[in-house]
Amino acid sequence: MILLLIFPLIFFTEGSALCPKDFLLFKRTPTAKNNFTKEYCVGFIPFFDMNFREDARSVCAFMESSLALPENQQELDAIKRLKGNYSIAVDGEYSTHCKARLYREEFGRPPYYNFEKGECNPKNDLFVFDDPNTDPTFFKNSFPAWVGVPRRGYNAIHIGDSEVKLYRAPSCVMMEADGWFAIEHCTRNPRNDEKDTLHEYLGVLCGVHPRYPK
Repeated sequence: MILLLIFPLIFFTEGSALCPKDFLLFKRTPTAKNNFTKEYCVGFIPFFDMNFREDARSVCAFMESSLALPENQQELDAIKRLKGNYSIAVDGEYSTHCKARLYREEFGRPPYYNFEKGECNPKNDLFVFDDPNTDPTFFKNSFPAWVGVPRRGYNAIHIGDSEVKLYRAPSCVMMEADGWFAIEHCTRNPRNDEKDTLHEYLGVLCGVHPRYPK
């Protein structure tokens, strides 16, 4: 992988809070859902091959931060301006419980399954997040309940006369060039080591608490 633009870990100040260079400082309403966060720094890091969740997570870790999401419309609008036309990786992934339910109960149905009720509804607990400092309510409300899981193929193996379909379900949250959220594969296809994503993701959204000078 090649870093498009190295961001030195230099903090700049806006008022009393200091964010890393080229990160935006957002004021937030502290609640239990965002770990009582009053101010937060969010930055777009350009980087190749952010289709892969562990790579995106690693880039944010290099910036001493974590994968991030916008907490409200104001933040989303600012992030869209910041990232330009890039499609990027953001925080959010299907929970292992909901992925297990998907594989156990839903494969073999029509191409799109609607998470309409219960725990695995997008507005409930379908997603888990790396960042405890962002309230995901805005994201959940932005993600329509009719969104299903496209199966873009499977790997098949044969055991005797039986075919076993090894499905690969997209489960990681991405942000498209237009700012809409999408679900994509998190890793390469293990059968051919190729990308399964529909787009190239050339950046990642990272978040970190600001520093405060003493």
